[in-house]
Amino acid sequence: MGVGELIEQIRGLYVSSLRDALSASDVQSLEPVALADSGEVIRQGVLKLPSRHDGLRVCVAGVAEPLVVNSEGVLGFEDVAFDWGGDLKVCLTPFCWDFAEFEAPNSGIRDLSANLVDWFERWFNPLDKASVADGELGGLLHSLSDVRSDSTHSSFQVDFGSAPLACFEDLLDVLGACRVTSVTVREAT
Repeated sequence: MGVGELIEQIRGLYVSSLRDALSASDVQSLEPVALADSGEVIRQGVLKLPSRHDGLRVCVAGVAEPLVVNSEGVLGFEDVAFDWGGDLKVCLTPFCWDFAEFEAPNSGIRDLSANLVDWFERWFNPLDKASVADGELGGLLHSLSDVRSDSTHSSFQVDFGSAPLACFEDLLDVLGACRVTSVTVREAT
């Protein structure tokens, strides 16, 4: 099995759980942007990024409430190491599509937060969103945490939501462009 197939299996495990949970609920909206009561987009963290709910359902009182769907487990596999784009060494350990942590050594990293924001915006609101049929998942990224750094490493967490494999691959391209030399992907803690 190739790396792409492995990542697709990880993605498929979560997206299947997401579809099942959404179809079993009285869902008003799929993958909506998180909004305040005032209707404004909620922005969080230092990066001031929006996020998406998995779904929005109407509860008994007629009030909309977010539906949260978590992975039902982690696909077990031996750690996989591979080179990406010639300069980035990637180590995949078991992780969830909706709760992935990326950790890289600080040495030589350039403009990581700014480039991650650009990547996030590409996949949070893709231009071809209009082509998604009503009642279908949109291939959308749900959230990106702030970058946390200590004296040796930087890390961040991603909820890939229903985003495709290409979103994950694009993130690896961004990390390579930021001169990240190695990254470990694991289940977030």
